This record gives sequence, structure tokens and C-alpha cells, in this order.
Amino acid sequence: MGSGPQLADLDGDGKAELVSGGYDGRVYRWPRAADGSFGDRQVVVTLTGTEFRDPHVACHAADWDGDGRTDLLLGARHGEVLLARNEGKGFAPPVQLAADGKPLKAPAADAGPHAADWDGDGDLDLLVGDDRGRVTLYRNDGARAAPKLAAGETLVPERGGRFVEGRCKTSELCAMRAKPWVADWDGDGRPDLLVGDFHDHRAPGGHGNEHMHGWVWLYARK
Repeated sequence: MGSGPQLADLDGDGKAELVSGGYDGRVYRWPRAADGSFGDRQVVVTLTGTEFRDPHVACHAADWDGDGRTDLLLGARHGEVLLARNEGKGFAPPVQLAADGKPLKAPAADAGPHAADWDGDGDLDLLVGDDRGRVTLYRNDGARAAPKLAAGETLVPERGGRFVEGRCKTSELCAMRAKPWVADWDGDGRPDLLVGDFHDHRAPGGHGNEHMHGWVWLYARK
């Protein structure tokens, strides 16, 4: 699963580093040198424990609690969404977030988290993609410095996950592993939604890259 790379300043030195989750349960950083190049890969956070025995991890770097430091939101293979808080000299062990008072777990596996102010109230909400191509919104009903997530509401309905039926060989309606990103794509002052997903139309037990591809979708805000 993993997540695509993101530029973020994890250590507060004013230089954006390269950050990415991996298939091995680790989040990596590539520090930025004075000449603008990237240094050697370093491990930032590792998911451990029996619950992460299939430890693919997606991550999104954001100042979750408004303290001026960049935290890491982590999406685990089985759907858990966790927070690794930036303590200034490193990251605290990841803890599972809660929504509506219950441990937050995406409706399907392969959680892909993204933090953004979706409703324009000044705090960060949480959007989570999953293995069935769905994107769920968890609104922040708390404060900027003390997020409190509400129950999830569907922004993008599921697109079927992995199917091997004939219709899926040419259809975009069989997406999985949705990864959301919020940006004002058309410059109208409203946040839009970009979603990358993955399609695997191979026959059961099939190997190789044939019938595998990805899509990027734009959902423009009304």
C-alpha cells in the first residue's frame, strides 16, 4: 500500500523534507541539505505489535493539534488510523485516533488519511480513503488545539474494491486503495477533492502488471 511521497518540515528547520510511508510498516524521511538535495533515508516511525503483522502504512504530515510542529497521521493495512505526535525532538509512539468516541478504523482496509479544513471552520478535519475506493470524512467538532472527531460520513461512495468480473476490465468502477488529497484545484476559494486509486483486474492468482493501473479523480466542490 504505502503512501506517495510528501514534502513536509518534520524537524522545524524551515526546509521541507521528503516523507513517505512504506510496505514495511515504517515511515521514512529524506532530509533536505543546504544545496536543496536530499540526504540518505532515515526511519521516523515504525508500526509495531501483532496488530500490524501486515504492516503497510500510509502517512500524511500535518500539524494536527495546532502547536506549530508537524505530526504524522498514519493509515494501517487493516484500517486503523493513528497519530504519531511530533514532540520536538522526535515522534511519540503512534496511538489510534477516535471518532464518535470509538477507535477510528476505516470502513474497509488500507486506510489512507489526509488532514484538511474541509468545512472551513478553521480546524483540521480528517478524510480517509479505503480499500474499496471510498472516502470517508470525519469532521473535527473540537478545537484546533484539541481535535475531537465526529462519526464518519461518506464523501465518495465505495467503488467495489477488487473484482475480476468481465465488466471491471474496462470499467473505472472497480477501484481500491483510495488516497485523498484536498486542494483548491480551480481557484474558486473552496476546497476540492483529489483521489488516487488502484485497479487490479487480473484473474485470480494472476501475476505480472497486465490489467493493473491507477486513476486520479477530481471532485470539484459545488
